[in-house]
Amino acid sequence: MTGLSLWVWIPLLALGLIAEGLLLLRISRHPVRPEIPWGLLDCVRIAVGAALCCAILTMLLAAPWVGPRLGRGEIVPAPPWEGAQGLMLLLVQTALLLCVAGPIVWMVFLRRGYPLSEAGVRSPHAPRAWAWAILVVALCLPVDLACQVAAHGLGWSVPRQMLGHILEETGAGVRAGTAGAGVDAAALIVLAVVVAPLLEEFLFRFFAYQTLLRYAGSRMAWIGASLMFATCHLEVEAVGGGPSFGDLGAPLLCVVVPIGVFGFLLQGLYIRTRSLGPGIAAHALNNGIYVAALLTGHADWLTPFG
Repeated sequence: MTGLSLWVWIPLLALGLIAEGLLLLRISRHPVRPEIPWGLLDCVRIAVGAALCCAILTMLLAAPWVGPRLGRGEIVPAPPWEGAQGLMLLLVQTALLLCVAGPIVWMVFLRRGYPLSEAGVRSPHAPRAWAWAILVVALCLPVDLACQVAAHGLGWSVPRQMLGHILEETGAGVRAGTAGAGVDAAALIVLAVVVAPLLEEFLFRFFAYQTLLRYAGSRMAWIGASLMFATCHLEVEAVGGGPSFGDLGAPLLCVVVPIGVFGFLLQGLYIRTRSLGPGIAAHALNNGIYVAALLTGHADWLTPFG
């Protein structure tokens, strides 16, 4: 699978830098300091450590595929992240999330004694919290479809995330009785429906939000954590020929917008209930719906243009 072209990543990087600059400007002007036992320097240390882990894991994963070709003087194209290789990449991405979450757990809870209850590890403080979780999913599915319809109407190719391709391929293998396909499907279900909701809700709804809240205020923290959650899902396949506005617009419209709305509502759920539980449940339900549709060969129900 090919990544987004350089013509797409350069504008995305520029937008990201501008957003970070604006956020830093907001932080410098409006400090808010609730009692949390970590600061920006701690976040930088964790980010640097995670980046080093990313580099090491990527080299280890790509070395068996790239090394022999470089030795023969061949030009190395992008690795075909399909099948077993795609599943391995997902496992590496999950390991990276753990590389970020692990030091946070150690630093915040074990070393500095921050109470788990304050992080949201408790029963929700709202009587209808679980009903709200279902409502969040019900609201976000039409938003996702509306973004796809809008992109299709603009003549853009609707991008598909790498996980979607792997799930469809694995589901086809399960239906065809391919050896090992059932194990792959089980691993994908665990990653998408169990591991991802737990890790992402902890990282974005709690840690990112509380960090931004300390320095930028409640509104910017809510928006910033939601945008971070959305942009972390920009692992999409480029569709079509050369660079065009659609190469940039389609991922933003079909990935950042619906996932950003989903993250925004999940963040509101966390703030309202003071618990990670409803958000994890909504996240797992949402992912489970997509996983079930893709594994059973009914992707067109949720991604009719993808």
